[in-house]
Amino acid sequence: MLDTLLLSANWPEAWGERYLAKKYDQVDPTVKRVRMSLQPFRWSDVREQTLSAVERKILDEATEFGLNDGIAVPIHDLNGLEAGVSFGTDQLCIDSRAQAALHLISIYAYECLRRQAPDRSGGQKPVHLSRRERECIQWTAAGKTSWEIGQIIGVSEATVNEYLYAAARRLNTRTRPQLIARCMREGLIN
Repeated sequence: MLDTLLLSANWPEAWGERYLAKKYDQVDPTVKRVRMSLQPFRWSDVREQTLSAVERKILDEATEFGLNDGIAVPIHDLNGLEAGVSFGTDQLCIDSRAQAALHLISIYAYECLRRQAPDRSGGQKPVHLSRRERECIQWTAAGKTSWEIGQIIGVSEATVNEYLYAAARRLNTRTRPQLIARCMREGLIN
């Protein structure tokens, strides 16, 4: 299953071969959490959970290949899990700001890889966003909250949220970082 979904990987080759051969994707606790979570998380958070012997074995084997900790970024669309991006390392030293940057970079990189993959959907129609939707997305990309955007453009916070929700629905995204990345990729915002 995983090998048909894998777009890009830079794991140690021996670990990748073992992972695929033993079908670890079906029992990996990190993959399970990616399926259930909308937000990025550290692998060490998964280690702190109660794990089965098989789940613990997978994480322990990964450390043999220098993959002691990392960050996983779930990427969902309105239909559910679309992908997960994972960064692994021997020792993870990253602050919350850098983790937020990795979140956005992951979504954007995934969008770029997805664009290069063969189209299985039969092609998608271009999406049109209203001026206000684009404006709200642009301000969101600049780090503004819905309340702040409302103050800037002269509408209520609820109206800003409606604009963002409508745009996200048309672009088949679930989170604001995904919405921003997709709009940037498709040239809908700068």
